Amino acid sequence: MPCKKACGADVALLDRAGLETRFGWLNCADLSLGSLGLSGEGWFDGYTLLMAFARKARRQGARYVNAEVCGFAVDGRRVTHVIAADGARMACTHVVNAAGPWARRIAALAGVDLPVFARRRTVYVISCPP
Repeated sequence: MPCKKACGADVALLDRAGLETRFGWLNCADLSLGSLGLSGEGWFDGYTLLMAFARKARRQGARYVNAEVCGFAVDGRRVTHVIAADGARMACTHVVNAAGPWARRIAALAGVDLPVFARRRTVYVISCPP
């Protein structure tokens, strides 16, 4: 059931039966709907997007420091300094914890119990010709 969506995306929305018919190898028992791109597919370069964000952030005054964080100096509820493994102390008014699956460990250094847990993930790309 191909359809054009509001912004021109050429996609098919497939219900469970449609998914089972088109992708016989797929376990559809717990699926209600799937979306399939029909044309205009492309690549997304996440690293290039990240670098564009970083350039813009630098232009707006952000400073990136390549260092391993081993602690924080905290005054009440505010982090006042980031402490690096080499002993350097960096004064700050804001800290962004962008440690992904390791964010819980980093937050704990500031006394914050962050409910983020690392999970092992695996992505497979499978060719399944008819």
